[in-house]
Amino acid sequence: MEHEKGTYDPPMGILYGKSGGGKTVDLGFSFSRFLFIAAPGALSSIKSTCGYTPAQAFAPDLDEALKIIQQNKKNNAVKGIVFDDFCWICEKQLEKLRKKGITGFALWGKLKESVARIRDTARTCGFAVFFNCWEGPPKLDKTGEIIRGGPSLSGKLPEEIASLCDIVLRCGINSMAPHGRWKGIYRCHLDSKWVMKDRFNVGQRMEELPQNVGEILRAGGWRVERHHDLGWQEDMVETLSEQMLTGDPNLLYTNTLSALSKKVGYPVAYWTVRDAYDRHIIKRGLALS
Repeated sequence: MEHEKGTYDPPMGILYGKSGGGKTVDLGFSFSRFLFIAAPGALSSIKSTCGYTPAQAFAPDLDEALKIIQQNKKNNAVKGIVFDDFCWICEKQLEKLRKKGITGFALWGKLKESVARIRDTARTCGFAVFFNCWEGPPKLDKTGEIIRGGPSLSGKLPEEIASLCDIVLRCGINSMAPHGRWKGIYRCHLDSKWVMKDRFNVGQRMEELPQNVGEILRAGGWRVERHHDLGWQEDMVETLSEQMLTGDPNLLYTNTLSALSKKVGYPVAYWTVRDAYDRHIIKRGLALS
């Protein structure tokens, strides 16, 4: 993944929210050429909704996940890595440590070290890395200091893993979404209770973002690779998004989805009009910010 200015290191990011909020499917649409580190069966929603099966590796704990990152540093076929679900892998790391007889403060210290190794390696591995996480609420530490809500991790890890990330998005719901449209959204603004950030100056300029991290990154200047069988898709997404800015976006969405489905099948058609619709929302929102 390259930036149009050519001066950025590959992005690292976190998506967090309640289970079933659409994060995995969004990552499937957004990063079709990434390697997904996931448990068996965890990516079935990508296959059923996006219409393809992503490259997948299984890591039973953080130690094995670290090895996967390191082994793929020189693999040009891997455009990035997605951890789905990172909090589950952290839980498995805790189980592994407990089986070794590690308890108390030492247990949490070892977990913190393992997460830090993943974070630091992901930051310097040379390709994009994204973490899909469950949501954990704000809490107080022993001194009464607030630890902002974010990824569901122990202690100050929500803040610490986010510290090196470029983009941290919180999943939410848009109850006013048009009929037939997925209601998931992302939020990204300065907040005293929740960890959110965007170094590419897109997220904080809109109150609500479409649940489409691929289009959010493209709006920030990134060239996000599309599925190797869908080279035509980008031009169509751009053309359709421009038409939506001046025409009826919902009518264009419906008509294009119907016509395109007959040519390429529903999953690819939905993928295409979804990106176009979300791109036009982002373009409109940034123009008004």
